[in-house]
Amino acid sequence: TVTDPAGNSNNCTALITVIDTEAPVLEDCPMGDFAIMTSDGGMGDCFGLPVFNNPTVTEGCPPAMNGLTVSYAAGTPAPTFTLPAGGAAIPGAANTTQFPVGQTIVTFTATDASGQTDMCSFTVTVADDEEPTITDCPADITVNVDVNECDNTVSIVPPNGNDNCGAGNLLTIVGVVPANSVILNNSAPGGMLGDPAGVDFADFPIGTTTILYGYR
Repeated sequence: TVTDPAGNSNNCTALITVIDTEAPVLEDCPMGDFAIMTSDGGMGDCFGLPVFNNPTVTEGCPPAMNGLTVSYAAGTPAPTFTLPAGGAAIPGAANTTQFPVGQTIVTFTATDASGQTDMCSFTVTVADDEEPTITDCPADITVNVDVNECDNTVSIVPPNGNDNCGAGNLLTIVGVVPANSVILNNSAPGGMLGDPAGVDFADFPIGTTTILYGYR
């Protein structure tokens, strides 16, 4: 502002704008693929907990940082369950995220107040290395033939199958000659339609018939 002796004045304004042209920099980002097994953290889990630390962030104007975020996407093979939820991440913190079986693409993004970003990605691949289990397998059964018959109708309570990654299918193989001469009705644990008690039943011929149960 300038003013003359008569009190007349005038002014002009100059604006100074400082632009942040330097993007933040992610450092120590995990690299490659973290291949782990479901059993690494103990038996019975259907997830993996990889060991890594979140990357750190270097920014020329730290007060202008909007923070570090993480996102997850399906890789190949695709995860069998829901992906973890993305969101804010703490720079340098140890991972506490559990990953589903399959491959997950992990992407960290640092963003400053000017909208400039730096990103890094890596993968986590979790394999299910735990065999399913079968419990309550039926004991051997010996019966006499029905009167005036050459066979006997026998009921069998099928076993129960369990797997760390959820429900599977009970498989039943009846070893008999000729093939398919003995057909199990129901053939599933837990009382599916076919028999109110949830058991297998069939007419068995004279001799020994082997029944093999599997679960997968």
